[in-house]
Amino acid sequence: MPKSLATVSALVGAMALVMTQACQGGDRLDVHEWGTFTFVAGTDGVATGWFALAGPNDLPCFVHRLENDGSLKAGLIGTVRMETPVLYFYTQRELTITVEVRFPQGLITEWYPRAELAPRSATVTEGPRELRDGSITWRNASITPNATTALVADSDASHYYAARAVEAAPLRVGDQQEKFLFYRGVGNFSLPISARPIEDGAVAVDSLTDDAVDWLIFFEKRGSKIGFHIYGGLRAHQRLTIEMPPLDGDAVRLQAEIEGRLIAQGLYPSEAKAMVKTWHDAWFEEGARLLYVVPRRAVDAVLPSSIAPSPDETVRVFMGRLEVITPATLQAVVRAIADSDAPTLARYGRFIAPIVQRISADRRQTVDQTRLDRLLTVAYGSATPQPLSCPAPRGQQ
Repeated sequence: MPKSLATVSALVGAMALVMTQACQGGDRLDVHEWGTFTFVAGTDGVATGWFALAGPNDLPCFVHRLENDGSLKAGLIGTVRMETPVLYFYTQRELTITVEVRFPQGLITEWYPRAELAPRSATVTEGPRELRDGSITWRNASITPNATTALVADSDASHYYAARAVEAAPLRVGDQQEKFLFYRGVGNFSLPISARPIEDGAVAVDSLTDDAVDWLIFFEKRGSKIGFHIYGGLRAHQRLTIEMPPLDGDAVRLQAEIEGRLIAQGLYPSEAKAMVKTWHDAWFEEGARLLYVVPRRAVDAVLPSSIAPSPDETVRVFMGRLEVITPATLQAVVRAIADSDAPTLARYGRFIAPIVQRISADRRQTVDQTRLDRLLTVAYGSATPQPLSCPAPRGQQ
């Protein structure tokens, strides 16, 4: 067995034992959280503004949204999309808890079960200046370890449901029951890593923080082929030069590598598997990106949280995802514009707008301006989520 996979296997066994001991710990309360911060790198490698709420609605209809029809004011631009943080609770006793998460440089946009949002969250009117002072509070959430769960679902498929495949205790807020507390948001802040293409087809990755990054992965997909490089870490203020990977990678191996590293950060095996299953398609979609574990201190700074009563242990594991617009991406999109190749453009999904914007600003790129303008119109028009048409849900409300 390769050394890395053997390490994963050993970690899975060790963490399974730890998890069993924790669940048998009687009065203990352990809280685990995972999530993703998604950014787009600008020409200088630092996070740039984009339509972070762009793309299709990918959540079940029963999830609460900042506005009743699931859309936000057109033109709301941020640097980060905070994707699917979930909080799990492990205990063998019934508890009533209150959980607050603050988002000083952003707004909470989706959540479940029902919760209280900061009063100003309902008054979003325009642009980046409004992305601040967000917060969400779940009051009097009942944790009932031995309760029979009847979880709501709608008839549409969603990667939301993957997060339920864990051993966490079910909880209830009012009449809404779930296996976790879920929230999402959009914000305006910088990230601890920059990445930009440099000469000879390489990418320069710089640490912008005093904290070390434990590991990072540079990933690229072109059509049906993938490639990746895995690095053990990045020291504070270190520069790492990454060569573009050969497109001969194995997605199954990569998934196992990521799961093992998430477990090493403190997640239980089922949590790591749920996180990778939730974001597998998104992390491994067309284009190039840097994936890394965000230092805990950075997570606590941008998302300070409090739980009462206080847990015996709190684990917070957030992935940073930095989209890197490489020359290969620009060339592929330029060709697609020239060929009116809509399927190729569609593979870049919600990132097509910043890619096309980069092409428009790059005087070295020669494209048909009429076609480019038409594509910009389509790209920006698709950035506003459409009102939801919700089927009748199954299960409890």
